[in-house]
Amino acid sequence: MTGLGSKSSPSARTETKASVALGLRRSADRQPLEVVYFDRDLKRDLSARLKRIEGQVRGLDKMLQEDQPCPKVLNQLAATEAALQSVSRIVLRNYPENCVSHAIASGDARRKDAVLDELMDVLKKFGR
Repeated sequence: MTGLGSKSSPSARTETKASVALGLRRSADRQPLEVVYFDRDLKRDLSARLKRIEGQVRGLDKMLQEDQPCPKVLNQLAATEAALQSVSRIVLRNYPENCVSHAIASGDARRKDAVLDELMDVLKKFGR
């Protein structure tokens, strides 16, 4: 298996180091290049939100096991979905603000094209 930390040819290791230095990560099929960028504060905020959502999901399971009334379960489901949508909006906003803008500013046409293609794919998924 070849990955970021694997020991393959020296040129592959150099390419990986260069990709990492540019803030790029190759996906499992080696295409396209993905930009990875979340600052420390954003990571901390998103992680805290996701942990709260995890607690909400565990609470939902407990509600089901305790045979709570459907309206209570549905209310908690709605709150959980809203919290997850909030995380999605934050990450979706971060993507063009940081990842896409960094790729465009890099001056690397291949990187810019790859990131813009990814942006279009993401927008298609969230546009449903």
